[in-house]
Formats: sequence, C-alpha cells, structure tokens
Amino acid sequence: MAITNLNSSVRVTHVGTATAIIELDNLTILTDPYFSPEGTEWIGKSGAKLVNSYQPPLGLEDLPPIDLILLSHEDHKDNLDDLGRQLLNGRHVFTTTDGARNLAPRKAVRGMKPWEMVSLQIGGGRRYEITATPCQHLPGGECLGFIVTAEHFGTSNGKPNTIYFSGDTVYIEELAKIKHRFHVSVALFSLGKAMVPKPGGGMLQITMDSKQAVQLMRDIEPDIVIPLHFEGWSLFKEGKSEIEEVVKEEGVEDKFKFLAPGVDTKILFSIEEFSTPSTGWQLDDFVLDPGYVASREELRWLMLNTAQTAPPSPVHGDSFISELDTHSGEDRSSAQHTTSHLLSQGRRIEYLKNYISQVAPWLDMFDSSRAFGMQVPLLAQTSPALLCAILAISARQKERKEASDGKSTPQKSFDSLELYQEAIRLLTPLLQAHDQAKDALLFSMHSKSMDSVADCFKLSFGVTRGWIYAVL
Repeated sequence: MAITNLNSSVRVTHVGTATAIIELDNLTILTDPYFSPEGTEWIGKSGAKLVNSYQPPLGLEDLPPIDLILLSHEDHKDNLDDLGRQLLNGRHVFTTTDGARNLAPRKAVRGMKPWEMVSLQIGGGRRYEITATPCQHLPGGECLGFIVTAEHFGTSNGKPNTIYFSGDTVYIEELAKIKHRFHVSVALFSLGKAMVPKPGGGMLQITMDSKQAVQLMRDIEPDIVIPLHFEGWSLFKEGKSEIEEVVKEEGVEDKFKFLAPGVDTKILFSIEEFSTPSTGWQLDDFVLDPGYVASREELRWLMLNTAQTAPPSPVHGDSFISELDTHSGEDRSSAQHTTSHLLSQGRRIEYLKNYISQVAPWLDMFDSSRAFGMQVPLLAQTSPALLCAILAISARQKERKEASDGKSTPQKSFDSLELYQEAIRLLTPLLQAHDQAKDALLFSMHSKSMDSVADCFKLSFGVTRGWIYAVL
C-alpha cells in the first residue's frame, strides 16, 4: 500500500492479462475483460495461433456488479474474448472509435479519441470524468489508455488525483503530458514486452518492457504502479521475475506492486485515513474489560520492573540477535510443537493469515526490508510468546474492522484478549531469564546515539525477545 492524497478508497483485483477490477468507493470498473479458460486457442489476424496458458482465477459468476468497462481495444482476443463480450451489454463501455463501431448497436458503448474527455454521472450519483490517452500498439489499429478522475478525488499540488490504465502500448513520449494535467494516484501498466512477427520479417514490440515502464513511471510520477499483462501468452517475453529484476536494478521497486491473481487488494489509503482514527472505530467494550485492564497493568509493571532492574548496557543490540535466537535442537523442537498447538485452536490460522496479509503491511509501511512481514513470522515459529502477540494484534484488528463494517455485534469477550493475556504470561519468564535481552531492548528504546529513528527501530526490533514489546 501507499500513502496518497486521493480522497477515495482504491481496491484492485488482477484477474489476468490486462483484466482488472478497480473499486473506487461506489464505482466498480473492469478493464479489458478476458475470462476464457486455460488452453483456449485463438487465430490472430496474421494467421498465428495464440494459446492461453493460464487459468483466470475468477469467472463471470465471481464478479461484483460492474458499472463501467474500460476497453483499450476490441479486436484482440486477449483483451476482449467471447466471455468478456457478454459483459458489454447494457453497461457503460469506453473504447476506441473503431471499437465502438464494431460493437454497435450497443447504445452505452462510447468511442473516444486520444485526449478526449467524457463526463459521466454514475456510481451512487457521483460525476466522473474519463479521459482517453494515446497508445502505440499494432500499426493500423486503434488502442487507448484511460484516466479516471472525479472532483471528490481531491487534488495534489493543484492537479486532480486520478487512476490511470495504460492500455496496450509501448513507451511514447506523448504520455509525459499526463503529469502536466493530472496527479496519478494509481497507474495500471500493461507490460510483458509482447512481440509479434512483422509482415516483412523480424519482430515488432507492441507493449512496454520493464525499462519502458520505469521510464513512464518517472515521466508521470504515480504514487504506485500495478503491473498487468505479463503472463499466460507466448508472445510475452518478460514475466514477473524479469520485471522485478529490472525495477530493483533501477531502484524503484517500492513503486511497483504485483497483485496476487484474483485477490481483492487495498492499494491506497489517504493521509486522513492514516493520521486520524475512523469515526466508526470508537472505544468499545474491550478497553473496559476487567481482564484487559488487569493485563495492561501487568504489562506496564513488567516493563517498569525491567527498566528498574536492568539499566541499559553500552553493547550494540545486533550482538544479542544471534545469542538470543540460538536454541538447542530440543528447545527449538519444543517451541515449534507449542506454536503448532497454539495455531490449531479456534480461528488462529485465520488470524495468522490476516496478520501477514493485512497487519504486517501497515507495520512495514516505511520499512523496505519488511521486518514485520518477513522476519517476525519466522521468529514466531520458535517463540510462542511472539506468536501469541502477533495473533493478538491481528485478532484485535479483525474485531474492530468487523464491528465497524457492521458484521459483528459488541462482545463482552474477545479472542484478542485471551491471546494478549497468554502473550504476557509467556513473556514474563523470558524477561526474568534474559537480562541481556532486557539490556538490549532498553538500550534500543532510550539510546540517544542512534543515527536516526529508523536505526533505533531496527535495533529494538532486531532483538528476538524485544519483538514482543513492539507488537504488544
């Protein structure tokens, strides 16, 4: 996820090829609909046979209600197949002028030319503006990208916030104009370095490669880029691994976000959402529960007692990581057995999955090493106390989210409280047994000699037993 000034929730589901579901508040957009099963064969205009080698994770029956379809071009089967055509009937569709003629007599299909803008009232009565952007695809054929904006999206540096879908195109300098008119909050790039034979011999590139994608990203400066159109077809010469390698070499891997196929993913959260609590997330019975109050006071006592009995030592915290994370084979086996037992109860597997997919990305927001998402789950395999802590914070997040969404009623007891108490119970003997862990933790929390706040976080979170403080 990325921080943005866009005043709208943005969720994206990558179905495959250039097909994506974009959810903007009450508006649901579908791009280049393709849903044919793996093994489907098509004969292109050149006579070449195309075979789909991936199975779309969603079928037509799995789709949410679609309000609007952005169709970059209708004459290529990998952008609009026979199943996708069924979705065009009775829906607003924006495409090329040739495409609109070929799709007639559908009254809601609108043909556009590059840089043309159309205003549309849809999605709960709000007004959206659709701007067509130029593409360079196959010679002699029309193709478009699209920009979606609305007044309620707000502005950044005086320019309207937008969602940009590139369509099938190679890099062209004209697209740099986007930055002069719009602030792109989310960009969906069709990549893959698709290559087709030229009539006179040789090969022609018809979609962006990784380096072109990086160049376009630098030209238009989006908050985040979602790669599409890079798997499932033999004409694609770059897949996910090649794209990842290039963006890493270019130092922009934090800008590119690959989505798990078929998974509804929140892409952006606004500054307001990040800095202020939701009005729906008010104090609930949890904070008044006597068990929670007692556990909170116990944790405070443990921390104060640790501070009083173990003054900081001038030893660099990294030296404690290997020392404290060294278990005998017997200890490690016992700890793993305990964690397996913990996960076998109730909804705890669900909480662990939620921690990895929902909680950890927030905690790792400004940490490219993804310590909470990568290191903490590994440490938790042999630390029951840490496992209980991450399950507790995940359970608490789900309880509050479900309550704010109206999916649950206020409770007098909480799974998170039970896990919170268990984490403290398991933590107590560890603090008593590992004086050096206390030293390292306190040093990391109080040291004034750190080069930066980030260094302080890395040190405090680098101590195996210190993680429990951070999570609780």
